[in-house]
Amino acid sequence: MGYIEFAVLSISTIIKKKYKDEKLANDIRKIASECGIGEAIMSGDEGASPGQKNNKAIIEITDRWRKEYSDYLP
Repeated sequence: MGYIEFAVLSISTIIKKKYKDEKLANDIRKIASECGIGEAIMSGDEGASPGQKNNKAIIEITDRWRKEYSDYLP
């Protein structure tokens, strides 16, 4: 696990414990795991592509957040 994945995982733990939002915490953990297990977000042949499987999982979560948390997002 790299520094970014660890930071994102830490944020999810804070959200779970401080704000009691299990669903959001789990979404954030999923993003951290997708970043850490494959080619997500990395440049290269398929890495930065939205069609790359790890990126697809992240995009699905963030698309849902745009709807669920629209009051809090820019």
